[in-house]
Amino acid sequence: MQYLDGPKGFVPDREKTVMLFAEIYAQLEMGYSVDHLMHSNMCLWHYLSCFIYQDKSNSRGNAVLADTTDAAIDFMKKNVDQNLTLEQISQAVNFSPSHFSLLFRKKTGFSPIEYFNHLKMQHACQYLLLPANA
Repeated sequence: MQYLDGPKGFVPDREKTVMLFAEIYAQLEMGYSVDHLMHSNMCLWHYLSCFIYQDKSNSRGNAVLADTTDAAIDFMKKNVDQNLTLEQISQAVNFSPSHFSLLFRKKTGFSPIEYFNHLKMQHACQYLLLPANA
């Protein structure tokens, strides 16, 4: 049978894709109102992105990259009120400053310090936008 000769792949986060498909199906079962169709449409884009971008975050090499970057970003967010150096940030994730900087830039497109400065500016803007009593 020639029908099964197409591209085949492995979906690492099967639970997530099944959940998204079930959500789309449940919305369409409830009717075809604009709200249900819009919700299904948004879920469909997320569902498709699980297949299209699976290699960006789920391969073994990228998992280390993602974990390191996410840990560094978390560290930066927790210390946004401090003046951190590249050495301090890289030490928090147990990498040399040069290697960490390379990994971080590859994942985010920014140097760690540049990213940290953006976080600081966002944090400052939130203080300006939110009332003092909030």
